[in-house]
Amino acid sequence: MITYITFLNKKNDKPNFYIKTNCDELRIFLNIFNLNNLELFTLMSKIKYAISLYDNITDYQVFFENNIKKNVENKIIAELSNILYTYFPPIKPVQIFDTPEETSFLFNDLTKFKNIVMQPPPEKSNISYFKYVLDNIPKDYIAKSYDVSTTSKEMFPLCYYVNKACVDNGYFIHVYPKNIDCNKKTLFLIGKAMTYDSGGINLKTSFLEDIKIDMTGSAMILWVLNLLNQTKNDININIHLLMPIVQNSIGNEATLPGSVLTATNGKTIEVINTDAEGRLTIVDAINFINSNLINECNKHNSIILDIATLTGNVSSITGNYAAAIMGNTLGRKYVDELIAIGENIGEYLQYIQIRPEVLSNLRSTVADISNIAPSIPANCLVGGVFINYFCDNKIPWIHIDIGIIAYKNRTQTSYGIYLLFEFIRKLQKNC
Repeated sequence: MITYITFLNKKNDKPNFYIKTNCDELRIFLNIFNLNNLELFTLMSKIKYAISLYDNITDYQVFFENNIKKNVENKIIAELSNILYTYFPPIKPVQIFDTPEETSFLFNDLTKFKNIVMQPPPEKSNISYFKYVLDNIPKDYIAKSYDVSTTSKEMFPLCYYVNKACVDNGYFIHVYPKNIDCNKKTLFLIGKAMTYDSGGINLKTSFLEDIKIDMTGSAMILWVLNLLNQTKNDININIHLLMPIVQNSIGNEATLPGSVLTATNGKTIEVINTDAEGRLTIVDAINFINSNLINECNKHNSIILDIATLTGNVSSITGNYAAAIMGNTLGRKYVDELIAIGENIGEYLQYIQIRPEVLSNLRSTVADISNIAPSIPANCLVGGVFINYFCDNKIPWIHIDIGIIAYKNRTQTSYGIYLLFEFIRKLQKNC
């Protein structure tokens, strides 16, 4: 059976949703005329129900009426990808007609993104993911890698201690353009790349089977860069990717709670909880940017954005409908832009204010700062404040904690890809 899914956008007497079926084909028609995000996604859930009734579907053919706007098509294709992936991971063959190339590229990249995030251990290890990233670097970019377990452990000491109990070496990958123009705006994208997170000595007590997704942030920025490259966008900004690929394991070599670690900028950190490890690896990336990539040429024309499955309590604060977003003073205008984009495409962000009172709760008796604040229940806020402590306030910084917002019903969703894609395109237009 072939499934034909047709999206209409015109006022008529037909219902919003109707199907025609016989033994050989299932035809689904969805009229999206004048629908808001919530109405559109609610209506598309009927597609999910319709295809769930059939187990003999061989492939899908998707049609868009020619008067549907491109940004609406992309919004639909992201949600459709989620629906199809729920039933048939990896997605069965899909042909998309009457739509710009960008929409097809988006659908294909979402599939690749979900496949690597959903890949289980031990297939997804530090080494295999390291090779995967290197194999998927766009042709106009260069990747420089560091072994944080041996030759480069002094450059990335926090990554070294997070990965210490893992049998595989840890790696740090820096992806950058072959031709860097110092006169252009520079965007540094940091993606958390924890291939597995047991919690370390502070062992997690639940959902251990799902912690394979803790490298989602790095997979997002990798495939956004690929999508930009494939759609032949005139990338008039310098985009850098930074990925600390490590695994937070438990064993005789694991970092102990109460340990004091020294970051490359000389600041000391008391590790009160080894399960607050993602923020440590992001700090290594920020210090690497500050020490090696920021100079007088680009200091006043740069942005740092990190995105991570950093904490589990984001959903309790946002109602599981949005990721948390924070930033420093210079980053606030970009925070507002991201929030506006998210409202438009249905990938919501909820702003959380960073306050100096929170930093005071991170004081340590044996170090400059602690990695958690047990007295503050909003761990996502604490994580952002901790990272901000290591940022240069003369450079705009944005922090997105996606928590488990992008992971629903034990399946990865498309959340974040189109959000970052649209944000970068807007940066390019404003340059």
